This record gives sequence, C-alpha cells and structure tokens, in this order.
Amino acid sequence: DKLGDFVVDFDYKLSKGCNSGVFIRVNDLKDPVYTGIEIALDDTKGVGLHDSGAFYDLVAPKVNVQKPAGEWNSYELTVKGRSVTLWINGAVANEWKGCGVPRGYIGLEVERGKVEFRNLKLKAL
Repeated sequence: DKLGDFVVDFDYKLSKGCNSGVFIRVNDLKDPVYTGIEIALDDTKGVGLHDSGAFYDLVAPKVNVQKPAGEWNSYELTVKGRSVTLWINGAVANEWKGCGVPRGYIGLEVERGKVEFRNLKLKAL
C-alpha cells in the first residue's frame, strides 16, 4: 500500500564500497528512481548530494556519522507532510521541508555491494 506519513527504523550494515538506499513516496513500483525519492545509504564519508544520508541529488546531509563498513548503524526516518527527518546513529543527519509528494511506496535498495538490515519497524502516522 502507498503510505502517507510514517516512521521507519532499522539497523543496517554495509560492505566496503556498498551503494544502497531507501526509497520513499514512490509512485510507480516499476520506476522507483524517477517516481520517488532516494535517501542514500552508501559506504562514504562525505556530505555531498550522493553521500550517505543525502536525499539523492536534492539535499546533502548535514553530517555523516555513519560507522565504517562492516559495523552496524541505526537509522530512523520520519516522513510527515512535506517534512522528512533522518537520524543516523542518534544524530540528525538530514532534514528537508520540501517533499511535495503526499503518498507513495517505500522500498529498500542495493545497487552495488552487500547491505544487511535487521530490526525493521514501520509505523504509519
């Protein structure tokens, strides 16, 4: 089902060089890249538009507090109205007040490398 407002949290662990992400408010399941918003989950250390915690190509993360590849990280994402707030390892990694898509699917993605997820919880608000 398409979701409106929600909170999702989980733990994740990336392999070295991993390129992964979380898609939110996807309109078309056959085309998530162009009909949704990707939040990068990559084995990176920077704070650019493609680094971990970025709203891919839209908003760079404020900080990159992700642990090195092979270590578990905590992730919490709150999507409410036009606001999206991301916490990684307890710190606000990114915030965006411009998400205009009201509802959509959520998905986990891996493009390169290996990512592990555990303790996944999703709560509609």
